[in-house]
Amino acid sequence: MTLTEAAACATPAVATRIAGHEDAVDDRITGLLADDDRELSAHLADLLGDADRRAASSAAARNRSTRFDWDRTATEAFRVLASTVPANR
Repeated sequence: MTLTEAAACATPAVATRIAGHEDAVDDRITGLLADDDRELSAHLADLLGDADRRAASSAAARNRSTRFDWDRTATEAFRVLASTVPANR
């Protein structure tokens, strides 16, 4: 949730490559995912040192975060639940 909230604030994420992070970060687009501590440090340095990349990742993160708003999430959850109920019920 924290990475998605950061994206909504146009903050690109630099995080470890684990399941929840992989769902929230589009690697090399909305942020960077690292396999280990050394790569995490390198990604941080790269992003901090490249204003153009940081700006592009910030915009992409903000744009991607819009698909996680409450109305859209509720609508999708209802659609999935409704698809599991037989029509004649």
